[in-house]
Order: sequence, then structure tokens, then C-alpha cells
Amino acid sequence: MQKLKALLRLRRGQPLSLGYFHDRRLKQWVDTKLGDPAIQDVFVFSSAMAGYVMYAEGTRRILDMVDVDSEKWTAYAETAHFPARLIWAREGRTLLAHERLAAARFDHSLFVSEHEWQRFITLAPETVQRTGWISNGVDFDYFSPERRYSPPFVGEGADIVFTGRMDYRPNIDAVQWFARQVLPALRQHVPTARFWIVGSSPTHDVRELATLSGVQVTSRVAKVAGISQLSINPVLANSGSQNAGANITIQQRVTGNLFITFTDNTAQGTQTVEGQYKVTPHVSISGTRKPNGGFAADVLIKKEH
Repeated sequence: MQKLKALLRLRRGQPLSLGYFHDRRLKQWVDTKLGDPAIQDVFVFSSAMAGYVMYAEGTRRILDMVDVDSEKWTAYAETAHFPARLIWAREGRTLLAHERLAAARFDHSLFVSEHEWQRFITLAPETVQRTGWISNGVDFDYFSPERRYSPPFVGEGADIVFTGRMDYRPNIDAVQWFARQVLPALRQHVPTARFWIVGSSPTHDVRELATLSGVQVTSRVAKVAGISQLSINPVLANSGSQNAGANITIQQRVTGNLFITFTDNTAQGTQTVEGQYKVTPHVSISGTRKPNGGFAADVLIKKEH
């Protein structure tokens, strides 16, 4: 229904995202609230929601864009077939124009990292004085290594978890790559390695991964704290912090003390990522991501207890 509404609300030069997230009742509620003189500050999350207060006057408006969302659609277009290629390319162009307008209209706009902010001001240099970045925080009490949780999985294994919404394209690409390219190489050295894909709304392509040896697909869970010794965030697309081929992170959950980040300098032509994948408390694997997307486990490293 939302996709149909987005198409019906399509206007020349306007991204589909605005129609998708538009709600008449919400707009009426926002307008009513803005008429209250007690409302002095407005915080908006994501560029797709900026339109609700784009031209509001008399308040200080802060927009958290998080990332350059238009870049995601441009990246989709590069690998899509007709007609999706044309639709995604148009969305990338029109959404960037909307992001630039929002950054000019709001008092200040924020991004999740310095890298993401630098990317935006490269695309929209006129906004440099009206934008900035603040990184995400972590609740170190809730995710404290001192907390102990009962293992949620049946049986024994070196459990590796990916968490995220599983109808989101970058997440789908990430788990497909890890399940098909990385996990088989890891299981050659650690046969008990199991990959758990945890998140709401898994698509058919994601659910199909459960047919692979060592892969399990669940839906939404109540909490992720303490869910595994190791979590992964392999990011595979072309640019931006949420979808960048320049960033692959394999991290031990904050409850497990260790973060490891691998950087692929794709922009400089270097497409190999090397580092240690820690798959149990005492075993790591040195691995290399190949330019063709493949993965080779090079060395098994056993750490002292």
C-alpha cells in the first residue's frame, strides 16, 4: 500500500521516498503542534521526514540525516537491470537534491560519522557551515562484558550473528556474501562455526540461505545483548557508511571486549582486505577478501587460554 501511495504522489523532480513516508494525518498533527508557541525546537530523523517541517518558521530545526541516503539508490542503480536501473538512478538524483534543500533550510543537519559528513559536503559544498556529525553511542551498562546471559542457541557451536532488518538491501547483500563466501572458508578450520541471521522481515533470498550448511535464519528477537560471542557487519556496496565497500567490520560484540575493523581502500584501487576473524574466544582466522568478492582463509591462529 505504501509503495502504491508513493507512486500516486510522484511529482516531477520529487523522490519516491517522500511519497512513501507521507501521511496526511501526521502532517496535520505536525502543523497543529507547530502552531503552539511552546514548541521552540524540532528534531527530525532522516531526510525522508524533513518535508513535514521543511518550511516551518519560528522554531529551531535540527535534521539528523544519519547518512547520505541518496548514495544508496545510486549504488543500487549501478547493479540493477532495466527498468529498476532507471528508477533507482532517478531516486538517487532527486533525493540528493532534496537532501541539499533540507540542509539549506534547516538550522543544522547531522550525520553519523565524519566520513559520511565529508561525503555530503563534497556533493553539497554550500552546506558546510550548516552541517556536522555526531557518532552513535553505545549503552555500555546494558552491553557490559560483566553481564552474563544464557546462550540462546540449541547445541554447541562457534556462533556468529548478523542482526538487522532483513528486507533492507545492504543487509541482504551482506549476509549473502558472508554465508556463501566467508562461512565455508571458516568452517574448513572451525567445523562448528554457525552463522545466525537475526532480524525482522527476512526476504525469500535471505530465508533461502538457511539451506546452506551452518546457516540459520530467524525473525525478530526480543533483545540482542549477549546473543553471541561474535557479531559481524560486512558492508559491500559502493559508498557511504551504511553501504560502503570501503568498510567491512567483523566485531566481537561489545559484551565480548573486542572490535576489529578491516578497511578496503576501493577508491584507491586496493580491493583486498586482510585481518583476523576471531571465531571463538581462543581461535582466530586470518582471511583475505578477493577482488571478485570471494574469501580465502589463510592461516588458523590458536590463541593461548
